[in-house]
Amino acid sequence: MKCSFLAAVSASAIIGLAIVSCDLLDNTVLIDDGGKITEVDSTTVRLLSFASDSTHLALYCSDKWQATLTDGEGWCTISKTSGSKGKDTIDIYVTENSTTTKRKAQIAVVSGSLTKVYWVVQSAAEEWLDVMYWDRTALQRMGIHGKVDTMKVSDNWHPDNLTEYVFDVRGNLLEEKITENGIKTARLLYSYDASNHRLSCSVTDYNEREVRHWEYEYNNKGKYVAYSAYGWMDSDPFAEEMEDMIVKDLSGVHKTWTEGGFEFHEDRIYTFEEEYKLAIDVEQWKDSLGTHVQISRDTMKVQYQFSSGKLLPQKGIGYVDNTFYYPNGILYTMTTKEAEYKFLQNPLKILVESYKYTGKGAHEIDSYECEYNTHHDIVEKKIKYSTGENSIDRYPQYQYDSKFNWIVRYEETSNHERYSKRNFTYR
Repeated sequence: MKCSFLAAVSASAIIGLAIVSCDLLDNTVLIDDGGKITEVDSTTVRLLSFASDSTHLALYCSDKWQATLTDGEGWCTISKTSGSKGKDTIDIYVTENSTTTKRKAQIAVVSGSLTKVYWVVQSAAEEWLDVMYWDRTALQRMGIHGKVDTMKVSDNWHPDNLTEYVFDVRGNLLEEKITENGIKTARLLYSYDASNHRLSCSVTDYNEREVRHWEYEYNNKGKYVAYSAYGWMDSDPFAEEMEDMIVKDLSGVHKTWTEGGFEFHEDRIYTFEEEYKLAIDVEQWKDSLGTHVQISRDTMKVQYQFSSGKLLPQKGIGYVDNTFYYPNGILYTMTTKEAEYKFLQNPLKILVESYKYTGKGAHEIDSYECEYNTHHDIVEKKIKYSTGENSIDRYPQYQYDSKFNWIVRYEETSNHERYSKRNFTYR
């Protein structure tokens, strides 16, 4: 994909260039892969990403020319089919390739007595994009491509802060290391079973002391229950912050945390009474000098909405009241006690299209709407605040690596350049 950072450099935008008097193109074609220029066989325009993409073919001819597109009907188009003597450009557009098969289109350019044939090659979608969202690994649910070993996230306005994510060979998130002002402040450790089910999450502080712990138990009847391990306590969860909040296959959750010198606990035990019906027993308690002291206890009845069988509860758990899904398992709409969400349909990851506050209590944001680029990364978020003020967060530029994962994202600000970075190491 043509990277916005290189748009001002004319050479990076040129796919082919003719320098002979009556021939169309020379024997090399320049390719912009988002970060560098390479030379390839002149018969291939470029190996485009599986996402919607575009490029162009630059011509310099001493005679008028005509172009014909074949083998790309329905997914590949060109901006023009004829031109005059001199410099000219054919823009090439491809739609998203949601299949796991590479596809090719052919452009035949005729000028005078010479015909030159070029192939436009588009990558196949990764096989896991055909997998139900809730069956994907953590890495895949984050929408990250390739076999990633580690990912380090930082920004230029907090240069001494860093979060490092460590993944196993299956793509499960094993560890998060959080550093603030150059000092390690927290670490999250995760464990999984052979089926990639998350078994536990342990949070330690800067002294390696465990301050929070979750354990997950799974229903042996094969029922799928998606649930927020954090209880959807954030009144305004955004798309990029939703990953890791939802856990599938859940039949029980046990939370432990320390506050005011006491160790608090919350146990949620799930019991299936019959098909798609569930009783949830919730108990909160604290440990006082080794004694179990109950704080509260409640039982909820849940009726599940059924389509794919891998869904959030229809009603009754945490703050989630109602959910609907696209065929691939990604959320379509969701309502909570205080908000309504709509999500974009795509093969990759959860993307919030719009958020609307529906509660009656004090709140900061009334609503927002989001737009994304062809790689499904956010480019704009229009926000309406409860104070009546409006603002727009813009992310106008991205730089991608060869796996089509973004490695630099610029934000639009009024007074200084602001950007985030992601550094990947691949296996």
